[in-house]
Amino acid sequence: MNKIFIILFLTIQITRLFAQSSDLYDSIPNKNHTFSEYDQGYEDKFIDRSFISHLPVRTIKSLSLLSPSAYYLEENTLFFHGAEAGGDYVVVDGMRIADNSSFPFLGIEKFGLFMNEAPIQFGNSTAGFLFIQTPEISDSLTINCEFISPPSLKNYDNGLIELDIGGPVRLFRKSSEKNPDFYIAARLADIKDPDQSYIRTPVAYPDVLERLRNSPCTQIPDGFGVISNALFITEDSLTSVRYKENAGQKYLNTYSKIIIPVNTNINITLGTYANFKNGRKFIYENALLNSENQPEYIARNFDNYLRFTGLISETENIKFSWNVQLCYSNYYNVLQHPEHKDDFFNYGHVGKFNTYKINSYEFTDTLQGFPDGVYMHTSADYDTLITFEPSSYNPDLGRYTQSYYETYPPYSEYYTNATTIEQFGALLNGQNPWSIYGLWNIPGTVYDRYSKNQVERYSIDIQVNIDLTSHHIKYGLQYFKNKERRYDLRPVELWTLARQLTNVHILELDRDHPLYTYITLPSGETVFTDTIYYERYYSETIQKTFDRNFRIQNGIPVNSTEWIDIDSYDPSVLSIDMFSPDELLNNGNNFVNYYGYDYKGTKTKSGIPYMDFFNSVDEHGDYTRPVKAFEPVYLSGFFQDRFNFKLLNIEAGLRLDYYNANQLILKDPYVFRETYKAGDPQAIELSGGSRPDNIGDDFVVYVNNRNNPTAILGYRDGETWYDAGGYPIDYPIEISTVTGICPYLVDPHAPLDKRAFKDYRPVFNLLPQVNLNFTFLNLLIFIMENYPAVF
Repeated sequence: MNKIFIILFLTIQITRLFAQSSDLYDSIPNKNHTFSEYDQGYEDKFIDRSFISHLPVRTIKSLSLLSPSAYYLEENTLFFHGAEAGGDYVVVDGMRIADNSSFPFLGIEKFGLFMNEAPIQFGNSTAGFLFIQTPEISDSLTINCEFISPPSLKNYDNGLIELDIGGPVRLFRKSSEKNPDFYIAARLADIKDPDQSYIRTPVAYPDVLERLRNSPCTQIPDGFGVISNALFITEDSLTSVRYKENAGQKYLNTYSKIIIPVNTNINITLGTYANFKNGRKFIYENALLNSENQPEYIARNFDNYLRFTGLISETENIKFSWNVQLCYSNYYNVLQHPEHKDDFFNYGHVGKFNTYKINSYEFTDTLQGFPDGVYMHTSADYDTLITFEPSSYNPDLGRYTQSYYETYPPYSEYYTNATTIEQFGALLNGQNPWSIYGLWNIPGTVYDRYSKNQVERYSIDIQVNIDLTSHHIKYGLQYFKNKERRYDLRPVELWTLARQLTNVHILELDRDHPLYTYITLPSGETVFTDTIYYERYYSETIQKTFDRNFRIQNGIPVNSTEWIDIDSYDPSVLSIDMFSPDELLNNGNNFVNYYGYDYKGTKTKSGIPYMDFFNSVDEHGDYTRPVKAFEPVYLSGFFQDRFNFKLLNIEAGLRLDYYNANQLILKDPYVFRETYKAGDPQAIELSGGSRPDNIGDDFVVYVNNRNNPTAILGYRDGETWYDAGGYPIDYPIEISTVTGICPYLVDPHAPLDKRAFKDYRPVFNLLPQVNLNFTFLNLLIFIMENYPAVF
């Protein structure tokens, strides 16, 4: 069923009266601002540099707040009228850009804010668009430079340099020849706190932090184990600062363009916006005691365009022009530990643990052939002592366990095994220290996240403009394609996973091959010593991929029964590729998430079949789990006519948008395998030959047992659920079992395959546009703007 959504805006503006009563407005020179060259007709929507220079702002973010409906939330998310301005809502010289936070301010010649009434070639937006035009290039070289370090902000140690240069490139001597023009704007900033607040940030005094690092733990009074000394700090240990510590960032942003005249009617423009950012990401939980461990954030973003503009003909009554624009953008961001970077096993390294083991034995008189009894070997994994050396990679982290070892006498029962050490308050590899009441991270806590993402964007924009005597017509075609990749990892906990996967296949003893212990008497006679010993049993079928790869890369035979004391190794001998993808995906409790990268964080090629995730294996039989990049495609075409009828200004247009996610999606979002429907013979038989009258043949059936169903508990039609009697229910839990909700599966044990998926169905949006602007008595402006979306 088609649905029609209509957005209708009605605005009355008293512009003339306001202008006459505003002394501030009258004091600003050059009030009559003009719009950009690439979409004339919206002069009243833009302000130019002469106006902007009188405003107490320095960023696009601040300029956008000129709208009374605009506000920002965390992560610089812009909202208009309560709706988020998502996507590429900033347009510079006709090129959409994604990261505009530090665009060179000197590069803004004209600025405009559009909401629903944006030019039709940019489509509809629930929030709005911000448009920027860079300065026109003069006939002579022009250089502007600004250095800003306000004395009032001296405590923030902020620094900002902006530069813009523009002029002709003198290639031709003949004055009749048109020379290429160039323009460059650059912004270099060193900001100690990019998100300043009037609320002061609480922090601990430096001497308190130093004391906590040197002595992080204390023995529990009248008890066993240690507890963090950070739990005992008081208000006297804290102060506050005007800026967030270790949250600074450095920016380098450049915008450049060169205009090359081909002839009197055709120009070529090449432009690029480069955004480099390096700094620390502020994590609130670290602010009080652990700001030194704020993660590092690096961004490298490029937006590039090549535009051809031409004039086909121009007479007194008609002007016919065109432009073609090609764009390519590449955005890359990474969040990581500033020192460990992609050395993932460094993140969670507390120190080197050496475990000493002995065999354990048990007396038994039930063993056949030994009526007097015998001591039988029961385990090869009886831990007697664990020694510790603190980490050189995370010295503050290692101090927690070192402090524990300094608390109790050497070689005492407090160091017998990992369980004891952990229960009494020390840290093992792969663990972070406790937080204060779940609110504040204490010194040494390592941020347990590594992430990176890359987005490549390609676009082609073709537009034709026809200006008649009273009509301004434009039509065009647009093509956009994205290629998005992302990789997220929890690196601290890799040590815990490695420990769990190592030695799993040699925990049992080889009881089919007993070894009897003997001693040799002085006479040369051998005598049984009443003890039976067993070697470890090697079980190839349950050996984990990590264990196998670790042995291979460290020169240990794969089929050996040598115990691997994984915590005794340096992080440099461990790597992420020792795991299999399934070991890191961990049955849904993921250590890693990715698409467009493989599980190791290596960029994958295009064209990976979707079902390779379920079917592709390597030479060892491990699933490789490749996931292709997300590559959606957008297409659009538009037509618009703008004309005047007496006192009425009219805009009428039509836009058609096409979107294809270009991937498979689940046929049914609630099940991953084929299910029986209410009209299938199997479901009819299970229901006793009848079902409620309101239950359709295509309703999904839910039963009491997934493997051996004996009764139907309910049905589902899309998002609507019913019980066995056909009565609608609000909560599916009403038809669940002790093992959860059980759909009636055709084959409960079938592997997940392509039958559960279907191709994404492309979406078409038809967007008619009607804008009416009527001026009454030169005082009131009546505006009706209609930009609906028809699906």
